[in-house]
Amino acid sequence: MLVRRAAGLLPPGIRTNGTRPARHGTTPPRLRDRHALLNSRQCQNSPTLSRSRSTNRCQNPSACAVTGHRQSHHLPAHRLIHQPGGSRIEDHLATVREQVTVSIDPYVRPHLVPPAANRERLHRWCSLTDILRLSDDDLALLLPEATPERACDTWHAAGARLVVITRGSYGALASLDGHRVTVPTPPVDVIDTVGAREAFTAGLLHRLADLGRLGGRLDGLSLEDLTDACTFAAHVATLTCSVPGTEPPIADEASCGVSLPATHPPGPSHPSRSP
Repeated sequence: MLVRRAAGLLPPGIRTNGTRPARHGTTPPRLRDRHALLNSRQCQNSPTLSRSRSTNRCQNPSACAVTGHRQSHHLPAHRLIHQPGGSRIEDHLATVREQVTVSIDPYVRPHLVPPAANRERLHRWCSLTDILRLSDDDLALLLPEATPERACDTWHAAGARLVVITRGSYGALASLDGHRVTVPTPPVDVIDTVGAREAFTAGLLHRLADLGRLGGRLDGLSLEDLTDACTFAAHVATLTCSVPGTEPPIADEASCGVSLPATHPPGPSHPSRSP
């Protein structure tokens, strides 16, 4: 959990560990453990969307390798930049991708890592990943002259079957082997955008798992399934923006009221902000 506010400065309803009390005052049973999130400090050994607000941390990434019901690995790419850890994680992904679906988020942070470093490694990451998930801000830094559609084709050619680009208020573009769908951003009174990016990714992987599309190379994923998953992901991100704090909704909350059209008028290639 990313805690961005010091104790004593937290908004009402936010605990000092950065979490919110359950909206309905109950703690439903957890989903089975299906996804592992690796980073340089810990492995998130919990589902992408939980049915409870508790978390289960794994301090040893090697112990969170592909076992049991886990169906995907998701990594923010800034964890792949730094050496020697980055190369070791890449080697790990090359080994496990026969058993799990791999998702990578370039998450370009110019104040920490020069965008050129991401550009240099991006084709390698595309060869390792099934899902490349990024924002329009990332796109502007990685391929500043490219349209979202052209960028998708470039990354498909490098090996990524599914490219998902979030575009803030203009929704999200998803391209599966060059076949595109767009979904809108649901209307929301924004309270706090922190965590919206991660919430979208969690919602996307969660719904793809529910549809039975994770655990391989996205075989059998249809455009209808993709639209469903991206619509759900946009809804999860919107719920996260509607409350203070960084914790996404629990699965039961996110599953209520998801009914959005799968079309949206095209907007600017690079809106000012996106989750």
